[in-house]
Amino acid sequence: MYSPVIQWWYSTSLVLTFAYFFIILFLFIQIIRCETSRKRLFLGGMLTYSIACFMFLIYVPALISAVLALLFLAIGLLLTQFTPNENQWSFRSKWTNRIKLWFKQLWTQTPFKSVFAVFLIALLVNLVILLIFFIDEQQLFDSMLNSAYPGSRRESGGTMLATQLLGGFYNIQLLSDSDYYLGFANQCEASSFFMLSIFLLPFLVFHQIKKITNNQRPDFFLLSIIAFYILALCWALIGLPKPIARALLLYRVPANRMILILGAINLLLILYFLSTKPFRQTRNYQLLTVLYATAVALFYFIVGYKIQLDHPGFFFSSLIIYIVPIFVFLLLFTLLNYSKFIFSITLLAFSILTSFYVNPLYRGLAVIQDTRIAQTVQRIANEPKNQEVLWAVYDSNFANYISANGARVFNALQYHPQPDLWKNIDPYGKFSEIYNRYAHIQMILPVGNEIDISLERVDGILIRINPCDPALEKTNVHLFVFHQPVSYSCLDPIETVIYPHQSFYIYQRK
Repeated sequence: MYSPVIQWWYSTSLVLTFAYFFIILFLFIQIIRCETSRKRLFLGGMLTYSIACFMFLIYVPALISAVLALLFLAIGLLLTQFTPNENQWSFRSKWTNRIKLWFKQLWTQTPFKSVFAVFLIALLVNLVILLIFFIDEQQLFDSMLNSAYPGSRRESGGTMLATQLLGGFYNIQLLSDSDYYLGFANQCEASSFFMLSIFLLPFLVFHQIKKITNNQRPDFFLLSIIAFYILALCWALIGLPKPIARALLLYRVPANRMILILGAINLLLILYFLSTKPFRQTRNYQLLTVLYATAVALFYFIVGYKIQLDHPGFFFSSLIIYIVPIFVFLLLFTLLNYSKFIFSITLLAFSILTSFYVNPLYRGLAVIQDTRIAQTVQRIANEPKNQEVLWAVYDSNFANYISANGARVFNALQYHPQPDLWKNIDPYGKFSEIYNRYAHIQMILPVGNEIDISLERVDGILIRINPCDPALEKTNVHLFVFHQPVSYSCLDPIETVIYPHQSFYIYQRK
């Protein structure tokens, strides 16, 4: 809950995707393990409802990666529950004989048939719901699928920065107002999880290889987690061949959006390691964990030291260079030695320290609603004559802030293509490819009087337009916000809110 990603993205569907991923996985496990058909049927109803809620979160990149992970984990759970037990297992037997034995056992077991039926019914019911929704909202689907973004988006993978995976422990830096985020656009994009599972992988892989070489049955659930984890890491960091990416629909998933599901798998692997305790705590093992945790902590110290050298002033305190390795050592050492209490307390402490004043649920909404500019916007927007007019916010990223205080803002976030909104700005559709998308919209003053619309990034539109242009009046834009005083014949100043670093000058069309 207190992981930086969850705190920085708390108000979006990404967090709900994270939550429903674990709810559906929990229901999978309970359905497979429960002993009575009545209970399995009840759990199947809950699963059906949860899947419906899950798929209506709509954000496709997160859904695709989460569904892929659930498929891998479901297969692993089924194999773990229904494959031969230890005394029937043998890697020396022929593969064909083993596969025949597996299928014979599967289809002769009543519990497997019941589990399969529940999963199939849940899937079919939700496919029907999705089909009805598609037929009823076909215009919405057509609008989004035919948009320049995200409808036509195609990803190649391999664009995630490794620092996003290993940088979770430096997310404490995101609480500062520093302008440096090491290549990321903002705090949300830079936020990560505490990816200790990356350092657990060698231990878990070694444990399973040892079981297989000793002719013991491996843990298929763990293998399924590791298999997806490696697949997701490959897509995020280096990319995958196009046929594989298309077959798995990963070409619809931006590499940096894999961070959510990687964080979920990270949590699963940590919980698995603590609950199964795969290694005996011998003296040699404990010595190995000390050396390993020390090496990882040293790695983080070197990384922090290099960041300080390459980006002077990035850290709001140089103590972070020393604090982070200490926490990393404590977390990894206690994790490897199954010290659940100390590990949990240390992780919770560092998590809260990293994100203690981010979430408005405990910080409050005063920073949004109770500032002088917020109260000024609320008062003006609530005047009867202004309730239907649009605002334009120039030279600023404050358009959504103004919108959050009750104003109808022309250049606030555009969630879906709105051709009617643009028809007066671009009557001949010259720039339609640019604004036919989900996008953040920024307005700036033009050099001349020509209207120009350009694409700053895949989801960012920049409009250069004169406030007195008749197109804005036809679009019903009558209120304007600037950060500097302006003098236009069509505008009258109505309010000024002065701040030390950035002030607000509000004008109204004459």
